[in-house]
Amino acid sequence: MERNWYLVCTAQNKENKVAALLNKKGIESFCPNALTKRKVTSNKMVSEMMPIFRSFVFAFIPESEIVKVKETDYVSNLAYWKSKPAVIRQAEIDAVKTISDNYSIVSVAKTAISTNAEVSFKVLNNTTINSNMVSIKHNGITVTLPSLGIILEAERVNNLEVFKKQPVKTSFANKIASSLFFFGI
Repeated sequence: MERNWYLVCTAQNKENKVAALLNKKGIESFCPNALTKRKVTSNKMVSEMMPIFRSFVFAFIPESEIVKVKETDYVSNLAYWKSKPAVIRQAEIDAVKTISDNYSIVSVAKTAISTNAEVSFKVLNNTTINSNMVSIKHNGITVTLPSLGIILEAERVNNLEVFKKQPVKTSFANKIASSLFFFGI
């Protein structure tokens, strides 16, 4: 039996749960995660792991087990292309695994679907020339996944800062004035 990667459609925010349920059934699945920055309140930024592909999980199965996948909780269906379940190439899965394992922040953009095109990579570098020295800093990578119709833009962030406002410090004069008021002076 030939096994292929399929794109499984899930309920909203249940991607990791579906991946765990499929793995529990003995089905190899993959739910790529990356960090995203979300503003929670006005005084701090919080970063958390989120699925790269919202409402999708990859499953590596033979065609005969598609029914078993569809019967899993929180699975709505498979993604279809020309009335057949869409098969995702191994090269695209490897590219997604590389991105999710090596990069901190990943964003997704749509592009045209092409079943014949190959996966393409574009490295994003920042080159600086000072005096007699050349500095090249790797900023990220862009990967085009043609059969999914997706472009992944990934960047590395070594230290994710959590931004917090510092408490307002009262000046020395304010402290003296408040203590004088307290003592009735």
